[in-house]
Amino acid sequence: LIDLVELGTQEPALYTVQCCGKTVHLIDTPGFDDSRRNDFAVLNELTTWLNISYELNIRLSGVIYLHRITDPRMQGAALLNLRMFHKLVGEENMGSVVLATTKWDTVRGELELQRAYDRVLVPAHRAWCQG
Repeated sequence: LIDLVELGTQEPALYTVQCCGKTVHLIDTPGFDDSRRNDFAVLNELTTWLNISYELNIRLSGVIYLHRITDPRMQGAALLNLRMFHKLVGEENMGSVVLATTKWDTVRGELELQRAYDRVLVPAHRAWCQG
């Protein structure tokens, strides 16, 4: 059997919730650096979905960019993808973007916590600020 968690999101999916009397659309999208398809294919799929959602009058007001804290380090493809995302969104819209890290529950102890911070968050912050 295929582990669906390991597969991740295969295509954009829309989840609608009510929050504080407002309708909120949460869109789960495929991520970059996928072993089953290249970043261009993912970007093309996202662009297509965004165009369709725009025609349906669904507007983005924010983006949450997720990155696993368990990755050995943020370099190479991960940094390139973060910079590409920054350019795609544009500097003027970065105030509506949150860079969030996941899988903190797997980090054990002070030393591992510091290592995770140093190998992922410090490079991510530099890439985020440089665009």
